[in-house]
Amino acid sequence: MRLNQLDRHQVKAVAVGNTIGTVRFSVPDPTGLTNWITDDEDGIIVQATSLDSDSTPCFKNHLSFLKIDVEGG
Repeated sequence: MRLNQLDRHQVKAVAVGNTIGTVRFSVPDPTGLTNWITDDEDGIIVQATSLDSDSTPCFKNHLSFLKIDVEGG
């Protein structure tokens, strides 16, 4: 974002699903290319939200780009 001078944009690093709270992701492999939601105690806890619940004016009124990675989903 900085390299492209997108100063007015916001990045949210969250899991998106049908519930709000936290989910546990698998520990990333060395390549960092794959991880998944897991019940494994070694997993990393990540904040979760739903698209419907994010009602901030910035999100609702100014959303211009949304990237969702659902590889394997």
